[in-house]
Amino acid sequence: MSALIVVAFSDEHRAAEVLVELRRREWDWVADLDYAVVVGWNPRGNLRVQLDVDPTSREGGVWARLWGSLLRSALFLHNTDGMPEAAENLAADPGAHLEADSASGKGAALNANWWRKKLRIPEEFIRDIGAVIQPGDSAVFTFLQTPKIVNVLKQLRNYGGTLLHTSLSQEQEEVLKEALAPRR
Repeated sequence: MSALIVVAFSDEHRAAEVLVELRRREWDWVADLDYAVVVGWNPRGNLRVQLDVDPTSREGGVWARLWGSLLRSALFLHNTDGMPEAAENLAADPGAHLEADSASGKGAALNANWWRKKLRIPEEFIRDIGAVIQPGDSAVFTFLQTPKIVNVLKQLRNYGGTLLHTSLSQEQEEVLKEALAPRR
């Protein structure tokens, strides 16, 4: 079972602190945090995004595109296209560029419609993300794949903050895997 989880905090640094602490745990689902992203609005209203990227792989760029499109959709951001470009600039082959393929969701930044129409994430979930993350706040975004999602949610509640989650069906998991698959 998979779930998209967002934990929002009313402090611009708390999400980063929580993610570091979670990564130190020895829970069976912690490996799924490798591509988690921290989002924080500073008091000046500027968004900061923290995504750990392996500079020897192209996966970081794919995840950056995925998260960038969700942030654009949920937080009403006009342009998050710099996220995947920044991640891909770290890749081992600087001359290689992924081509846009809007039908599959690969390549250039995914648009908000991909989340709603292709992945079929509930509109209410996307709306709620935008409602709980305001200037001065921060949040951790992650996809978790574990059969014990209820236990994970209990563990995450211990860190405070507002917990949002939506489960993914088998079909939704396949759509997500397709979007994350490297292009050939």
